[in-house]
Amino acid sequence: MSNTGTVHARIDAQLKANAESVLSDLGISPTDAINIYYRQIVFNQGIPFKLARPRYNAETEAALLQARQMLADPNLKTFSNVDDMFAELDK
Repeated sequence: MSNTGTVHARIDAQLKANAESVLSDLGISPTDAINIYYRQIVFNQGIPFKLARPRYNAETEAALLQARQMLADPNLKTFSNVDDMFAELDK
């Protein structure tokens, strides 16, 4: 008999299905994935990836995305200084 322990965890059903689909594509069972994760915790003496809150809230993320899309537009009008920008806006 092997010397094993049991881990019980509740997880969102859709998340579980999505993760297990990826693991299946990789040829890894959920048990193997958990063992790999636990080994990495021991090896790293902590969680094996950075844990952080999102840098920005949803509103800021949306504004950043909009700004990136605007900058990618080849027809975007740019100005070399603020005075030129305001002169254009006053037209």
